[in-house]
Amino acid sequence: MKNTLILLSLSAILFSTTLTQAQTADKSKTAKKKKQIDLGIKAGINFSQYAASPLNLPATLHIGVFSAIHKGKSGLQFEALFNRLYGSPFYSPVDKSIWLGIPVLYEYRILKHLMIQAGPQLTFPLTNPSQDNNPAQQPYLSGVIGLEIRQWSGIILGARYIFGFTDSYSGTYYDALGNNIGKFGDKLNTFQIYLGYNFR
Repeated sequence: MKNTLILLSLSAILFSTTLTQAQTADKSKTAKKKKQIDLGIKAGINFSQYAASPLNLPATLHIGVFSAIHKGKSGLQFEALFNRLYGSPFYSPVDKSIWLGIPVLYEYRILKHLMIQAGPQLTFPLTNPSQDNNPAQQPYLSGVIGLEIRQWSGIILGARYIFGFTDSYSGTYYDALGNNIGKFGDKLNTFQIYLGYNFR
């Protein structure tokens, strides 16, 4: 009888230990599959060039916020970036205006701290310094591809290339008599480097 009780006690302890380990493993797996939401700020430098122009525009700044949702290695990131950009390749100091860029990026973790990002970006002019509105700045669509390093401390370092799909400005050609003889425009391509912080 005593041996039976000892065996039952050992069996109960073993069963309890196994059950606890299984529950811990299940919780760990569930935690890994849980969605993670990030929120942070970022700022950096723009190096821009118009597609049809051989000239590189002077470097400008951008600053903004981002929010992302991740599950496993994949995620989706939304950003609102205020950019100081030149509205046309015929630049002068007064041509700089403020643009709002809204990228929506798919993210995939290729290494422990390294993410690759790709997706579309819609950019709107918030100011238009051109007095005669010719060329006129206009919303334009771009594609984005980039890499981002994320440390556990929250520091983010990234680089991306933004290539224009549609013209960021448009204008009209006139002859000496003032007759409309055609339209012009160009696509803006930008390389960005930036530093950010994730508050999560």
